[in-house]
Amino acid sequence: MIMDILGPDQIEKYARTCPELFDQQRKVYSILDDFQWGEDYQETFRALAEFFKAHPQEYQISLDYGARLAKLPQLSEDDPEVEALARESAEFIKSMPQLMKILGKQAGIKKPLASLYNDMVANVISPTQVKHGQLLQKYLVSETNKADDCESPALLKEN
Repeated sequence: MIMDILGPDQIEKYARTCPELFDQQRKVYSILDDFQWGEDYQETFRALAEFFKAHPQEYQISLDYGARLAKLPQLSEDDPEVEALARESAEFIKSMPQLMKILGKQAGIKKPLASLYNDMVANVISPTQVKHGQLLQKYLVSETNKADDCESPALLKEN
């Protein structure tokens, strides 16, 4: 679905720019597919693909962040780049209310399944990437709690 919306050129650009992250994302999506994620997840990813198709400059910026994210497994969890990338990524997301709205529509993974999901992706996502995700969520939640008009992005939150 995402590939259909973005088109083969943009997907190829993603695969060339961030090959490790592209492969990792495919593995994570395969795991999510095993959860038989519903319409809300599919709708979120469809909306993201349409957003980035309509905003190629932001898509390129997100690919640049993706290239940095792909390098995190080579870093220690306390490397300053982990926090810097989380802060910068949060600022990027927060700078686009439409993107925050898209990400805020999801319910997230329910607590009983979150532990199972974490176990399943442990072979795919490095501890440094997990820490980055936790920090990103922290920075997004702290901002949305101040803003009251958006929910925190559900892709990152646990219910």
